[in-house]
Order: sequence, then C-alpha cells, then structure tokens
Amino acid sequence: MAKNIQDVLGYVPLTKMIRTTKSGIPDPLPAGFRSNPKKVIGDKSRYMQRTGQRRTARQVYYGADAYNTELKEISSRDVALLHFYESIRLPMLTYQTLRWPESYELQDLARQEVDEQCVQFKDRFENLEVATNVMVLTLGHIYFDVNGNLLPSSSGAFLDVDFGVPAGNQNQLNIDGAGNIIAASWATPSTDIPGHIRALKQRSIFQHGYEPMYAMYGVNIPSYFNANTALVNYLARNPVMRDKYLTSNELPAGLMDLTWIPGYKAFYEDANGVKQKLVADDAVILFPEVDANWWEWQAGSYLVPKTFDIVPEGPAARDNFEIVYGMFGYGQPVRNPVTADIYYGDTFLPVLKNPNVLYIGDVTP
Repeated sequence: MAKNIQDVLGYVPLTKMIRTTKSGIPDPLPAGFRSNPKKVIGDKSRYMQRTGQRRTARQVYYGADAYNTELKEISSRDVALLHFYESIRLPMLTYQTLRWPESYELQDLARQEVDEQCVQFKDRFENLEVATNVMVLTLGHIYFDVNGNLLPSSSGAFLDVDFGVPAGNQNQLNIDGAGNIIAASWATPSTDIPGHIRALKQRSIFQHGYEPMYAMYGVNIPSYFNANTALVNYLARNPVMRDKYLTSNELPAGLMDLTWIPGYKAFYEDANGVKQKLVADDAVILFPEVDANWWEWQAGSYLVPKTFDIVPEGPAARDNFEIVYGMFGYGQPVRNPVTADIYYGDTFLPVLKNPNVLYIGDVTP
C-alpha cells in the first residue's frame, strides 16, 4: 500500500494544487473578501455584532463627578459553517499506467489526465467560494436544494442561509423608513442618478457611519448612465473620466467617488448545466471598503490523513492526521478494483457581520 499522498498518485501533492490552481469562474470582488480567514475548529463559530456609537459625551463642571452612562449593546451570534465533501475515482487503467508505465510516453499521458481531473475537480470548490461570496452581497442569502446544490434564488430551496439584510436596504432603498432613495427609474434619462448616490451616502453615514466605496452593477447600468442627462454633461466636462469610459466601455473608477465593479460578468453553472447570473441586469449593489467590523471570511477545519499505513497504537493514529483549514484534498488507494479515490472538501462561511452596510438596489422601480 502506498505510504503517502504523493505515492498514492505517483506525484501529485493535492493540497498544494488546491492553493495554486486558477478559478474556473470570474471573481468580481476585491481580494479582501476571501483573504486573512478566521480559522475555526470544526464547523461551529461565533462572531460579535455591535451598533456604532453615535452620541456625544456630556459636559460637566471641571472637578465634578462623572455621569454614569449606560453600556453599549454588544451581541453575539452562533453560526454553523458550510461544509462540502466530494470524491472521484480514477479509471483503473489510468492508475495502472501511472504506477506501472509501459513507457515514459504513456506515463506522461496518464499524469496529464490526472492533472486535468484534479484541476477540474478542485475548480468546483473554488467556484463555490466565489459564487457564495457574491450571493451574500447580491441576495443577502445563500440557497441550497435538498441535494446540496447551490441555487440562484429561493425557489426550491431546502437550506436558506439568511444574513438579515434589512428590507429597507433592498430594492428602492427605503433606509430607516425615510422614503425611497431610488425614487425614479435610472432608465429614464432625466433621473437624477448623482442625487440618488448623494442621498444614499448621506443616509448610510447617518445610519451606521460606513460610506459606500464599491458599486457592483448589472449589465444594463452603463447604458442607463450613457443616456443620463446629468452624467453626460458631467463626462463632457471631465475628459479624463470620459476617456476612461470610452476606452473600457465600463463605468470608470472614481465616477461619483465610487469604485465600479462589472458584476454582470459573474456567473456559475448549476447542477443542470445552466449558467446562472449572479448579478441582476438592473442591480446596483453598494458596500464599503472591506473591514473586519462588517465582513469576515471564516475557514473551518477538517482532519486529513497524512499516510495510509496501519498504525500500532493510539498516539500514532493521532499523529497520522493533520488539521487543514478551508479547502483540503487527499488521495486514497482502492483495492477493488485497484485504483485511487481523490477527495476534495471545503468548510467555510462568508459572514456579513453588519448587514446594515449592504445596499442591494433595483434601479428600475
């Protein structure tokens, strides 16, 4: 029996491959959304939620007693991380050729086949992380069917991971019940789009202090901007911004002091092979700079075998495994038929710690 992961497949260190293989679907989000993960033992975690302090201190005469002020409410929330685990089996002839090659040429072909299978398999998990990350921002939910397949909406959902985005932070953005910010369709050229953005920034600062920095948009938004009277006049007077727009055919960074992200490029392929958009055509999703106070990527742990030897006692069995956080992978020999199974898994959760900072806008009411 093979002694370690490399011996199982002849050459492939699977965990290293997980860390270096390119994703299979576009990731529109800044790198901070999946960097510096919080490591969690197992799949259970807790995070703190707090509301910002907006009041001012009280004046007293110099030397007088201090006012006794109430403590600010700080709450915690227990969560279960998402866990995913799948395996594939190498064809017996491929494994045989890999381990006992008749020629170097055949061995190279077998290695290329295993390489490609591992890359394709791993991409399923990378795609999952990208898609769930974007879904938290575009839906405020992550949905799965009864078989564990990711869903693009609540239709047919068996599991709904709800991050509690307020109703007023969605659609026409009636934040705190103060009236719709998107009070007119952006498809109408006379709509004051810059005025809507200003109103959103003011209300977001009043609400929680986090001003939107990013705006992820659907495929129709640049066309609405191109026809908007106020924005056309602005671009005509700003040649630098105008040239950026004309060159890229995308909304330029810095327009209305926002970084614009073409979210319409984000998609995933569902269990039926249908490509599902992750950002609606008329959607604009606004959120602040990535900050640990409102966003956190949590990576759970899983025990992965280091060898497949039979060990004589408890301590040796304990030392035969290592803890891996987030994505993991390993291979295992099979006797009937003689080949190898490859396992990949992932334990993670994108955590929207402060759902008030997220605005999921529909610009065509």
